[in-house]
Amino acid sequence: MLNIKQYKIKELPYSSNSLLKWIWYFVKPFKKRFFILSINRIVWSALFLSAPVIVSLLIDFVNSADFELNSNKGYYYLFYIFILFSIWNLSAYFRKYETFFRDELKRKLTIFSTIHNLNLPLSWHENQWTWNKMQRIIKARDSFYGLLSLFFWNILQQTWKLLMVFISLAIFAPFYISLIFILYSLLFLVIAYFKSTKIWKLTEIVNIYYEKVIWKWYEFASSIFSVKFFNLNNFIENRSKLVEHEQMWRVFNLIDVIFNKWVYLNFYGTFGYIIIGPIALYLLIDWSITLWVFTMILWYIWTTWDSIEVVWDIQDDYIEHKSWFMMLINLLKVKWENLDIDPIKKFSKSWDYIDINNLSFSYNNKLVIKNFNFNIKNWEKIALVGKSGSWKSTFIKLLMKQVAPTGWNILFSNKKNNININNIKRNELLKNISVVLQDTELFNTSIEENILLDFNWTKKEKKKLLDFVLKMSHSDIFVNELPNKEKTVIWERGVKLSWWEKQRIWIARVLARQTGIIVFDEATSSLDSKSEREIQKAMKEIFKWKTAIIIAHRLSTIKEVDRILVFKKWKIIESGSFDELIKVDWEFGKLWKLQKLD
Repeated sequence: MLNIKQYKIKELPYSSNSLLKWIWYFVKPFKKRFFILSINRIVWSALFLSAPVIVSLLIDFVNSADFELNSNKGYYYLFYIFILFSIWNLSAYFRKYETFFRDELKRKLTIFSTIHNLNLPLSWHENQWTWNKMQRIIKARDSFYGLLSLFFWNILQQTWKLLMVFISLAIFAPFYISLIFILYSLLFLVIAYFKSTKIWKLTEIVNIYYEKVIWKWYEFASSIFSVKFFNLNNFIENRSKLVEHEQMWRVFNLIDVIFNKWVYLNFYGTFGYIIIGPIALYLLIDWSITLWVFTMILWYIWTTWDSIEVVWDIQDDYIEHKSWFMMLINLLKVKWENLDIDPIKKFSKSWDYIDINNLSFSYNNKLVIKNFNFNIKNWEKIALVGKSGSWKSTFIKLLMKQVAPTGWNILFSNKKNNININNIKRNELLKNISVVLQDTELFNTSIEENILLDFNWTKKEKKKLLDFVLKMSHSDIFVNELPNKEKTVIWERGVKLSWWEKQRIWIARVLARQTGIIVFDEATSSLDSKSEREIQKAMKEIFKWKTAIIIAHRLSTIKEVDRILVFKKWKIIESGSFDELIKVDWEFGKLWKLQKLD
């Protein structure tokens, strides 16, 4: 199993925009392997390029007078070539571990980024496109793999290759030949760099447009019910043509700049043959160099040209990979939200009251909740009623420590002590609170896995618990009619669930968690009367020996609760049982009469 414990969140280079610093953050825990693989790549390149040198020495030896006196020495050269070839092959074999290494780091980056994404503040997530966030991670993981490949396959290999060319020429060819090679290569790289600056800018523009416009637009187009029911086919087609047309011209400009660079550098590269080739031929005619050194120079011209071609390809690939990777960096630079305040205390299940005192919360400098006060008894079933607005759902987020309040004091109290929610770890708190939302979210997996999730149940416990929660949530009515019952995979092979069926699956999931506190956030507001009655039956069973907090929209769903709190601008204006409140012609009574008329 892949382990990402090596990555310390505190060591993330938040303040840096340096690509190298961010790559090193993911490579650093495995630096020993990284350096060993780098050395292996250097050895492989060095051996590959040293072969012509050994062959050159062998040929020079055969053509020398020493050959007639000591011909057996030639076997030593052949033996050296054999040893070099053997080590080169062995080194080439071990290069497979480079691929393993890159692939492992790519997967660890993906896991780490996903976990980081999940730990970001809820307020940040609410302002992001879900599909866009994961698309960014997937694109960046491939770019990260590509950047590591560039280092091993291209940068390290080509740099060493050029270095070996310069060293070999310095030994066997006249000094000015080596100098021409060096100046030619450096000038080429400088020209390639300046030709690439415009490509970098255009690539960034293209990629940002993909992320901020095209991806979002096609995500909109995937809302198939809205598209079909509102007859938006022509609208989607016209808007698609518009965004793709705009992007097409951006891509065309980018391609034009890339090809202009390619033609320019290709011309310059060819010019290198024209300069160095005739000089080498002149030296051969003048017997200043041997035939083999002349051949070696020509081969090294090709090697240098090939390496420089690779270098400009590296630039283009680097630009593309860097652009996507840096988009992920923008996500990783968002800091985790830690709402746990020392001293940390254990959550006690033996609490008597939840006391909410002077709770306040602002969103975008707008006050959503101000000086909110009430309490909840253990095992009490309580409903919160008020006009539509964001405060009720915001209260649930605050209770579950998903957002940071402006000011608060939520206490789990008993006769012995009061534990502030600030001092309870969020993970521990969430083990004791479950929520049923109006917008149900199920995973693309089996009904069984959707309900039991990844908790450590034994096989026997699994079956017993699953049967129990399906029955309690009244989900067994439709689950037993599905092709593979609880093993049926949702969304695949045409198997889909209605809204109320999904709601029951969610309720079964809440039951499986066996928490002492359950929150219903307007969970029945979109149901028809029949489905509502079915959910109410399930809720009646669920609420035994539980503390229930119900954010109510349909008042008919809260007839059985112990206490109803009616709010107006965060203040409790009415409190009592259902029967008590409908007798009074005030806020709750008026709401009840209106809903009866509907």
